[in-house]
Amino acid sequence: TEQILNVIRAAEAGSSWAVGTEVNMVNRLKNEMAPRNIRVRLLSETACLCKSMSRIDPAHLAWILDQVGEYVKAPEDVELPNKITVSEDIKHDARKALKKMLDITAGSK
Repeated sequence: TEQILNVIRAAEAGSSWAVGTEVNMVNRLKNEMAPRNIRVRLLSETACLCKSMSRIDPAHLAWILDQVGEYVKAPEDVELPNKITVSEDIKHDARKALKKMLDITAGSK
């Protein structure tokens, strides 16, 4: 997410971007970039609204980072809240997709 923000914030005035991530972030970025005539739109016609992401605040971020820190120190002793696990097949495909995206980004500089 930070990379998306950094790239678009550094973009040339008058450029256009289609972004495939959470709709509230895209709308904030769209409003932020409008004065520089940088057009930002949601990639999908179907909005990806993430209720959890829109509720993130400093207190909850600090709490989960504390939890992750404890988990890293002793994963066998700490149950990480909201931990998501995926199969090896999904991990493999996700890594391939991420590598392709990073390769494209690296090639565009």
